[in-house]
This record gives sequence, C-alpha cells and structure tokens, in this order.
Amino acid sequence: MKHYILAIFTFVIISCKQYSNENKVVGLTQVETNIPANVDSDFRLFLDFFNKDSIFQLNRIDFPIKVKDFQKVEFELNERVINKIDYSLKTFQINKTSDLEDFGEYEQIIKIENEKAIIEISGIGNGIAIDYEFAKVNGKWKLITWTDQST
Repeated sequence: MKHYILAIFTFVIISCKQYSNENKVVGLTQVETNIPANVDSDFRLFLDFFNKDSIFQLNRIDFPIKVKDFQKVEFELNERVINKIDYSLKTFQINKTSDLEDFGEYEQIIKIENEKAIIEISGIGNGIAIDYEFAKVNGKWKLITWTDQST
C-alpha cells in the first residue's frame, strides 16, 4: 500500500512540474491551427499565423534569443538572453480602441524589405518604443530579436 501511495504522490508531483513549465513557456493555452504551405510567401500571412498559433510562434524562434532592453538606472541598452521557458507570447494586432489603453495609444508600423521585416510599436505620449525584427532563415520567417527602448 505504501508503494502505491508513493507512486501516486510521485506522479502528481512530476505532472504538476511539467504542467507548470508548459504554461510558463507559452503564457497562454496552446492553440494550434492548420498552417498553409505558402505561409512564408508573404510576411503578413506569416504574421497572422504567428499571432494565432502559439506552437507555430515558438517554432519560429531559435532559442535562446538575444534581445536588448533599456535600463532606466544605467540609461543604456543591455543585452540579455531569453530561453524558451522564459518567453512570453507576442501578438502584433494592436487596436487603438482596446482595453489595453491603460498606457495610452499605440501605433504599429510594419516595414518589409526583401527578406527582413521590422514591426515598430510606439506609444503615443507614454514612452513605449519596441522594434521586433524578423528575417527569412532557410526560407522561413522567424523572429530573430527585439529592442525595447521603452522608458
């Protein structure tokens, strides 16, 4: 009987740990959609699925990823490395009339040139300034880095 209880207890502990790590990686419930074969033919098509599908998004980032963040204390950009377990899902569909306006209004500009794309997110009067950089790697769009200069 003791072995049976110990086995159940061990299973519960391992299950909880795995569930906790999975949720931390994606930050939300994983959603998977049917990705079309031509998803990389157009950056905006790719971005639509990058926003919708958490598994697709995680597969389109080579971890660990190096990013830069503005440090208010030092007044400089510091580079840091984000592992898959510490990554939070990104979405690039900002609606100026959404409930997210606690910080003010946002502007999003997408610049596409050849096999590179930058999504610039700027807050209007609130100090938000983040550039997300994408590039085609082996024919597939990927998020390669971002720079957060928000103050």
